[in-house]
Amino acid sequence: MSRNKLQLVCDNIAPDPLGGFRIVESMHSGVFDLAGDYGEIAARIHPLKQQLFDAMVKGDEVTAQVDGASVVLNRDVELRVTHARRALATVPYGHVAGKLAVGVRGQLAVRGFDEGAEPVMRQMRDGSYRVVFCTMPPRSHALGAAFDVDGFGDALLNAVKAEVVWDDQDVIHVPAATEEEIREIYQFIVQYGKGM
Repeated sequence: MSRNKLQLVCDNIAPDPLGGFRIVESMHSGVFDLAGDYGEIAARIHPLKQQLFDAMVKGDEVTAQVDGASVVLNRDVELRVTHARRALATVPYGHVAGKLAVGVRGQLAVRGFDEGAEPVMRQMRDGSYRVVFCTMPPRSHALGAAFDVDGFGDALLNAVKAEVVWDDQDVIHVPAATEEEIREIYQFIVQYGKGM
C-alpha cells in the first residue's frame, strides 16, 4: 500500500502534555470574534491544511519532523484563535471540521501564484470575500526567496479599488466588492512578481 505524502508548513508542532506531539495553528482577526464563529474559522483554513487536519481527526497516521526525527502526531489540531473578551481561546479542529459549507457560497483557486498550494478566494454568504493563502510568504512563487510579504501587501492595497484588510498572515478580508473588483484582485495576485 502506498502512502500519500503532503508537505505543509504549520505554525508549530508542540509536545502534548498527555504525550506525543500536536499541531498548534494560530489564527488572528481584528474583524471577527473567531472563538465564537466556527464557520469563519473554517473559511480561513486553506484546502491543503483542511485535508491534513481532516485526515488527522479521522484517525490517519500523520508524521512530522521534529529535531530531525519522524514523530506521529496526535489526532487533533489545536487552533489558537482570537476571542472578543480574551486575547486567545483554544478550539480543537475537530469542532470546526465540516463547518466550511456553513458560511461559504463559492470558492476559486488563484492558479499561478503558488504552485501546488494555490491561494483560494472564497465568497461568503454575506457577500464578503476571504483570500486564503496556504503559507505566506508562499513556498513556490516566481520571486522565490526575494518575495517580500510587506511589499506584496502594500502593492495590493495600492493596485486594487476594493477595500482589502490583511486580517491575518494568511488571510485577506474583502468586506464588499463588485465582480470587476474581485477579478482585479485575482489578476493582481496571479501576475504579482512576474516580469519584475
